[in-house]
Amino acid sequence: MWYFVSMPGSMFYCLQRALLTLFLPLLLVLGFPEAPASYPWPQEGSQLEHYLLVAQEAEKAKDYARSAEAYLNILKIRPDWALIHQSLGVVYHLQSRYPEAIAVFEKALSLDPRLWGSRLFLGMDYYRTNQFSKAVPELKKAIELNPPLAEAEARHWLGSSYLAMDRFEEAIEQWRRLIELRPGDLEVLYNLAQAYNRFSSSLFEAMGKIDLHSAEAHRLQAEWFESQDRPGIAVEEYTKAAELRPDWEGIHNAIGSIYARQGEIEKAVEAFENELKIVPNDEVVQKQLVALKEKLNESHPVKKSEPGTTTLSQESTPAFFSGAGSSRKTEMPLSSLGIEEFRARKFKEAIEVLQRALDSNPNDRKASLYLARSYFASEQYDQAVQTLHRLNKAAGQDLEVLYWLGKSYQELAASTLQKMIDINPSSYRVHQISGKLFEEKTQFLKALESYQTALKLSPDLAGIRSDIGNVYRKMENLDEALIWLKEELKINPYHALTNYRVGDIYMTKASPELAVPYLEQAVQANPGLLEAQRELGKALMDQRQYEKALVRLRIVAQAEPQDEGIHYLLAGAYRKLGNLEEAKVELKRFNELNQERLERDRQRVSRKILRDQSQ
Repeated sequence: MWYFVSMPGSMFYCLQRALLTLFLPLLLVLGFPEAPASYPWPQEGSQLEHYLLVAQEAEKAKDYARSAEAYLNILKIRPDWALIHQSLGVVYHLQSRYPEAIAVFEKALSLDPRLWGSRLFLGMDYYRTNQFSKAVPELKKAIELNPPLAEAEARHWLGSSYLAMDRFEEAIEQWRRLIELRPGDLEVLYNLAQAYNRFSSSLFEAMGKIDLHSAEAHRLQAEWFESQDRPGIAVEEYTKAAELRPDWEGIHNAIGSIYARQGEIEKAVEAFENELKIVPNDEVVQKQLVALKEKLNESHPVKKSEPGTTTLSQESTPAFFSGAGSSRKTEMPLSSLGIEEFRARKFKEAIEVLQRALDSNPNDRKASLYLARSYFASEQYDQAVQTLHRLNKAAGQDLEVLYWLGKSYQELAASTLQKMIDINPSSYRVHQISGKLFEEKTQFLKALESYQTALKLSPDLAGIRSDIGNVYRKMENLDEALIWLKEELKINPYHALTNYRVGDIYMTKASPELAVPYLEQAVQANPGLLEAQRELGKALMDQRQYEKALVRLRIVAQAEPQDEGIHYLLAGAYRKLGNLEEAKVELKRFNELNQERLERDRQRVSRKILRDQSQ
């Protein structure tokens, strides 16, 4: 899961320098496209000209403090000069003095609302100070005022702002437009891949919040354990999914593939036979089953002289391999025919038939779902996403729709990353992404190596030090983690996740008094970071600040009412405050949720026992 919104690197610094050049006194000579005619160049030898020249020379030397001082002197003489306010804002921006820059840009716009550069930089600095919702209208206005010069950079910051607010579809829309403006740009591709991946993760998290014990959640967990090379747990999770959804294609196939890789042929055969009960015309599974049965025959040969005997490859094959007749197909509803084509892996035909079915009945949920799955299976992920979004809006919180939507965005992220590798395999962004992939697979030493390479190639890369620190945190090397995380905060003191990570480490070290300032900064920057809210609540409890703790814990409970743990913490906070009635209510809710979870587990075990007895 990727948490960092990309910060501008050298390409964005170039833009800032280019705009800065426009904002310097030369701008006033040649005329800025939006500058009113009432801003003439000062008379030769005047004090204003002197300060403008000082500012210009300071800019050439990158002495932004001296440049700012010169602009301030000009504004003492001409406080209504909007372009000078704008130029002062830019040099504040280049010194990372974002709150001061914001105030100056706002003043410039109050004098001249047409200054697109002020709109652009104001949006950027709102973003830098975590005021994402304020950034959006300023960036949109910059594009409206000057599309040729503003659009590319404004769309980058719009995408970043939307992503920071978890408005994933809007973020993706910005970067997809930006890739049209900058084809093959690695920075844009990186951000697009990141948005796809973040959206995928959020969809999977939403599934867990709706029902952590659903078939879809178990299948997702199974896939994760399989990717981590933990086949035993993967089979357990796939089995739980199959018990809840006996007719869901692909689950028994996945179990069979795991057993086949482990050499457990008889178990693999059983799994593939179960899959063919659902998809009898799937030639891929048929071939796998025949090959495995031949292996069993080699291990357990049958004597040909014995009358009435058959080989394992012949046994039960007709029952599975007999396809549906053409006459039966002509009598089937279009949606059922499309599903049958899908189950036979005839995805092109399935798409055609299912589209016809939806032309007749646009509200056919099953046809829409299998159309999306057909697109997914044929690697047409954009079309799958479009179909699933339409279905999700119509069906609401449908777990299978969320599952396939998350999987589709996951594949879009992977294909975008492959484009990056094809363009420049040695790019720091490629190393950064490789680090994230290694980290997700818990290959921490490889992750550190990739992150360190990215840092070496791009020393100013925002977020990379936090990534390194987080890997050390996962490796439980907390002291080393703190060094890297605090280095990141020197560059980006407002970053919510980095502050949370530092606070979390101090909580692990049983130092809540050190954790509180970082956790407070984390929730101030991003109130939606619920883990930071939870940890801050616990830290405040440890410091006996129960009223303050209650505020934080309630935020988590409101967002995640099915989280049994948060109700237990609330009960403790109310008890400390002497509010025994509320403590009793929360403790009762905790016990109810805990009981519901235990009941789901009991039902799953009962279904397994009944299934085993029926075989």
